[in-house]
Amino acid sequence: FNVTSLKSFTKQLAEYYGVTESHVLVTAGSGEGLALLARHFNKGNIVTADPTFGILPSTAKKIGTKVIEVPLTPSKVHDLEAMLKAINKETNLVYICNPANPTSTMVKPAALKNFCIEAARKTVVLIDEAYIDFSNEVSWLTVLKDFPNLIITQTLSKAYAMAGLRIGILYASTGVLVSIRVAP
Repeated sequence: FNVTSLKSFTKQLAEYYGVTESHVLVTAGSGEGLALLARHFNKGNIVTADPTFGILPSTAKKIGTKVIEVPLTPSKVHDLEAMLKAINKETNLVYICNPANPTSTMVKPAALKNFCIEAARKTVVLIDEAYIDFSNEVSWLTVLKDFPNLIITQTLSKAYAMAGLRIGILYASTGVLVSIRVAP
């Protein structure tokens, strides 16, 4: 992978998903993208489910960021109501893994939309769609432009069987990605 092929790949992803290239950041696997976000949103706190895919919360904890872990519901789904209540003025990021890893449960689309409408007024919302291709749900990329505080992460390692290539993708509003790209 060189700079020219990376730019071409980014352009193809943007065209495929109907966003601009400035909305796309390709990373060395989705895990690297999640760790990058943990480092970027290291002030204040991060709200996440418990349990969830561990790279973002464990990276955040290692660098001293407070992580507010909200237990799943008895049916092992994200407790969106409790997560909304956990958001405070110090919250810089809310992390939703949907479909969830390790539980493989999914938040109902209408409930997740309502959550994003409310939470994105207060902070940045990250939806990890590493396993979206194994579900019948539509990616949140279809409404990315409607949510300026939304980040979506995907990977080519799962459904596309490209684990050896380590390609992860962050999609977000231009302003969010610009601040991530220029962060120290």
